[in-house]
Amino acid sequence: MINNTGQLRRVLLGVSSIVDPQLGYLKRVAKYLYRMSDVHGVSSVYHYREDDIEGLSVVYSLRTQLEPLALFKRIKEIERSLRSPHVNIVILLIEDMILRTPLFVVPSEELHVLKKWCVPAADLWGDCIHPIENKELKALSELTGSNEKIEF
Repeated sequence: MINNTGQLRRVLLGVSSIVDPQLGYLKRVAKYLYRMSDVHGVSSVYHYREDDIEGLSVVYSLRTQLEPLALFKRIKEIERSLRSPHVNIVILLIEDMILRTPLFVVPSEELHVLKKWCVPAADLWGDCIHPIENKELKALSELTGSNEKIEF
């Protein structure tokens, strides 16, 4: 479903995977995203660790006319087609939209809490004001209090 106004919305999608030196999982997701929408930007790839969890994360900036539920369904189709439990794709932000559904929440409740999402999101759109926290993503990335270790 395409939104009624026909306007493109800016969306931040977070992608995480297990540590893969060849970046195979992240490359496969990228192929799907480039086919699905207008990819406007890509953050650096970050390596994160928290306790016994370790992985890679990257954030994509997209422009899309898809309604949030249609976008969510497309993302789930991508995850299913990858056939890997090691990849997670999350809608982090859709411009200034606030949306609570049984399936997903926008902005993601993890965006301002987890460095694996906030730091790369700030790389792409640091001056974006988080619609609930009312702070720029860049400031939130510096304030994030999670115990994660994240490195470029």
